[in-house]
Amino acid sequence: MKISILIMLFAFCSVLKAQDIEQISRSREFTDIRTNMNLIGTSDVAGKNQSNVSGSPYLYNSWNNKAKIYYDDKVYVINNFNYNIYSERFESKLSEDSILIINPRNIKSILIDDKVFGRYLDPEFLRNSYFEEIVKFDNYFLLKKYIVKIKPGSVNPLTKEKLSSDELKQDEIFYICDLENNNELKKIKLKKSTILGLIKTDYTDNINNYAKKDKLNYKSIEDVRKLILYYNALQNK
Repeated sequence: MKISILIMLFAFCSVLKAQDIEQISRSREFTDIRTNMNLIGTSDVAGKNQSNVSGSPYLYNSWNNKAKIYYDDKVYVINNFNYNIYSERFESKLSEDSILIINPRNIKSILIDDKVFGRYLDPEFLRNSYFEEIVKFDNYFLLKKYIVKIKPGSVNPLTKEKLSSDELKQDEIFYICDLENNNELKKIKLKKSTILGLIKTDYTDNINNYAKKDKLNYKSIEDVRKLILYYNALQNK
């Protein structure tokens, strides 16, 4: 199926404008991914033949996801939703062999399950990309970006023949967004010194004690979110 613009799509005519929705073949999408030589956000896959790569570029294993799209001043609900990490775009499944690509123009944010996604300027590739908004504190936003990498398959050390296929694996990169500095993003690693260095010094002891009491790990994004929510609560007392 050739890529084409949907001029009229009755099921979605009240959701997004026709020029904001593009229909492509799902089989074509997978072909493009598996024959592409360089996946977005990775440097270790260049030159690989991905015809035998297993795994999926999608965030969710199932398409049975409902999303809310905050478009201009309105909110729309779409079913059969998923995030294509490789292509950095949201899609809605129409049938077994076709999907809708959601144009990000004028979209403020997207809520899928319990994840909120916004678009920010990626400092590495200098293009707007989707980031999951984890938690806001002071003048910062903690963000997560999903990427896909290739996990090499095993190789026979004698014959050098592949024993198993390469596999697409999801990975995550974390950023701090400076809301008072044009939403500038800085890549960070989740660790104690980094997290404590971002909050006001008057609260570091409280946060450290809370982490020890509840056995929270600074390397876990879920636990870091709990720590920052506690930090926000302390400031609001």
